[in-house]
Amino acid sequence: MGAMADSPQPPVDSPAPPETAPESGSEPGSEPGSEPEDCVWLDLDPGYDDFPPTGLSGRAAALRAKAAHLLDRAARAVVEHASELVVGAATAVVIAAGGWLVAAALTLAVWAMAAPTDGSYAAPLHVAGQLWLAAHHVLLQTPDGPFGLSPLGFTILPATSLLLAGRYAAHRFGAGLWSLVAVAACYPLAALAIAWSAASGSLHAAVGAAAGYSCIIACCAFGAGLLSVHTPSLERWAATAVRAGAAALAVFGCGAALLAALAVGLRFTEVAQLGTTIGQGAAGDFGLFLIDLALVPNLVVWALSYLAGPGFAVGAGSSVSVRGSTHGALPGLPLLQAVPHPGAASPWLYLVFAVPLLAGAAAVLIIGRSLRGFTDRAAALGAALPTVGALAAVGAVLSGGPVAAGAMAVVGPMPWEVGLAVVAELGSVAVVGFGFWYLLDYFRARRRPLLGAHDDGAGDLVGPGLPLAVPERPEQVEDAGQDAGDPEQPVEEEPQEAEAGPDRLPVGEAGEPDAEDPLAVGLAAAPGPDGVDDGPDQPEEAEEAEDDVEGDAAGGAGDPAGDDGGPVVEGEGAGALSPVGERGHSDG
Repeated sequence: MGAMADSPQPPVDSPAPPETAPESGSEPGSEPGSEPEDCVWLDLDPGYDDFPPTGLSGRAAALRAKAAHLLDRAARAVVEHASELVVGAATAVVIAAGGWLVAAALTLAVWAMAAPTDGSYAAPLHVAGQLWLAAHHVLLQTPDGPFGLSPLGFTILPATSLLLAGRYAAHRFGAGLWSLVAVAACYPLAALAIAWSAASGSLHAAVGAAAGYSCIIACCAFGAGLLSVHTPSLERWAATAVRAGAAALAVFGCGAALLAALAVGLRFTEVAQLGTTIGQGAAGDFGLFLIDLALVPNLVVWALSYLAGPGFAVGAGSSVSVRGSTHGALPGLPLLQAVPHPGAASPWLYLVFAVPLLAGAAAVLIIGRSLRGFTDRAAALGAALPTVGALAAVGAVLSGGPVAAGAMAVVGPMPWEVGLAVVAELGSVAVVGFGFWYLLDYFRARRRPLLGAHDDGAGDLVGPGLPLAVPERPEQVEDAGQDAGDPEQPVEEEPQEAEAGPDRLPVGEAGEPDAEDPLAVGLAAAPGPDGVDDGPDQPEEAEEAEDDVEGDAAGGAGDPAGDDGGPVVEGEGAGALSPVGERGHSDG
């Protein structure tokens, strides 16, 4: 009590001593996950932030943020793939400009040959732009109506250039998808610039067609060049489908070209007469020649549609096919005068269906010889036939188009009819061809000799095509020692009249003039007058033979009378014959 009274007490108004914060882990309440009651936590769950901002200003801010994010990603991608974009853009501009320069050179040549007195360079340059647009299947609006008949001879030039440029860019610069994007963006821009330069009075091009068709042609050609390099190795059935489709398309193309040439040859008089009437001079004749040359691929595609069955049209309500021709006045182009005259067709024209038959047979042979399984063959046919039909339909689209308003608004084949006809004909030939193929395989299997069920086991010694008897090695019988009475007694060798074997050397008598002649070891040689066979091959038998020779020399050297047919050794100090492996080529 006294101690408590003596201890100093804090004053009443003095502040309370500050509380010390407990150390981490010293109290149960300080464990992880526990927090004071007055602690405020921010909920960072992203689910609560997905609600769109309310109000027009909030939505506009969100759109601006998304647009900025997309632009930032696009800028980074452009910087990362800048080299591919530059390659694609340069390719598009160079090929578009090059095509226009070729067209300008041709038109300027024709214009110079005409030698106009009051003309200007603007007219042929306008025509060059119009020719470039027509090559890309762009519809041109003329005073006489729309003109969309594309000369495929001019279309082949930019398409081939883009294809080769795509292969070169892929090989040289490793170009890929970004280069294709650049071509798809820049080539239509170049087409719009050419369309603007080609406008002349009432003649102008449709802007949408100028951008759309040029973009499609550029992307297909340049993309095909890239794929030809970057495409990985195809499976066996896919590669076979490519070869079969290419073969069928080649047969169709060759047959169509032959038919077109035959048609032009039969109507050559009319073609030449119209060309002379329209040309009226060297410049006109040269221009018509260029146009006819550019229209040759169009005529080949029309011939393909003719031999496929659907035929083509040369005006509204007209039809030219194997069944007959009905049409009115033809367009004023010399090459189109090769179209058959109206009327019934000759029955001999049905022979043109041999071309689809040959095309289908080529596809069947390639697929049948390259593949063995039914599934692989069906897959190859299913890939090849529609591809050939689609390519034929694309050719029909590009080869036709309006020439003028009215009846000439429909010129060329119907694409879907041509594609379906080609697929149907090739499919029919393939079904019949593979039917005969499997039927022949069945009869061949029936004609083969039937083997028992036990002859096809994994452990059999014979297989199909091998003789049923297993050849055996001839038994080797050792004759050494058979004529001797006791096998322990040495067998005395006697001279043989036959030639020495190929692995032994003959031993002649001493003093022979040819004893020093070189003789290869192992070659056969004829024995001398008293031919002696040399010792055996084995070392033990060779030693026994050497002992026998020494015994004979010691017992009766130089006594020919006592010789029993063994080797005769003459001369003083003659020793025994060495074994075959140690004896040289000379004796003595």
